[in-house]
Amino acid sequence: NNISKNHVICCLGGGIIQDLSGYACCIYKRGIPWMYYPTTLLGMTDSCIGGKVGINFKKYKNLIGLFAAPKEVIINPKFLETLNDRDIYSGLGESLKLHITGGGYFLKQFDKNISEYFKYNNGISELIYNSLIVKKSVVEIDEYELDIRKAMNFGHSFGHAFEYLSKNKISHGLCVTIGMCIEMIVGYEKKMVKDWNVVQKILDRSLLLLKNKRINKILKYTNISDINNVLKKDKKTLNNKIILAIPYQIGKIGFFPLSLNKESTNLFEKAIKKLVFLIDEKYTCN
Repeated sequence: NNISKNHVICCLGGGIIQDLSGYACCIYKRGIPWMYYPTTLLGMTDSCIGGKVGINFKKYKNLIGLFAAPKEVIINPKFLETLNDRDIYSGLGESLKLHITGGGYFLKQFDKNISEYFKYNNGISELIYNSLIVKKSVVEIDEYELDIRKAMNFGHSFGHAFEYLSKNKISHGLCVTIGMCIEMIVGYEKKMVKDWNVVQKILDRSLLLLKNKRINKILKYTNISDINNVLKKDKKTLNNKIILAIPYQIGKIGFFPLSLNKESTNLFEKAIKKLVFLIDEKYTCN
């Protein structure tokens, strides 16, 4: 279409459209300006700012990518009325990660807004705003993920691995929610997190989003015997060690190396069995 650097590309859609179009715009003619109109809750709460665009390669997440921020982002929550529950819950998972990262005040705001959403279908705009405030405060300090922006990877190491192992049967945001739970259980077992109350706070809120028989069935029957091989492909893995970003307190993230070996595989399996039990318990109680 004879696109030139004088044009501005308008990208309308969810995270996949953002990744593909942002990547294409950045590499074509060394950069064509683009704008992004997110249409999913995940796009609105998380991916729309920060400038990351990535493409999967050989089924592994985001192996090819770069930083390419849009010149403008326009958010219209009316788009959310077109989404099913699966997509809404996916966005809530990423939003929960950001509210945990933000600290106690933001987690209380998450509780308030999620309650309003479940009861009255309200509160979503404030939830989007608070999510972006947290992410903005991190990205403005560390745009290229050299330091504190790595905190945004909480839940993503195991989230990406589970997306691969489950053959993408569960949405990205809920895989991240699963990843947060697994990483908190593993973190407690390895003394990365010493206060079980911190783990419990994150598990309780995550289980609100994971209370689903289908998710639990997939978790039960996913073959995780080669989880270490998948984690070795993660961009955060160095010298056969995965670097986990884990909140040892609400709002305080630590970075912990964990060797990938037979012992860690057994630990991961134990954590997943624990999560399956908790989801079953939550589902039965409600």
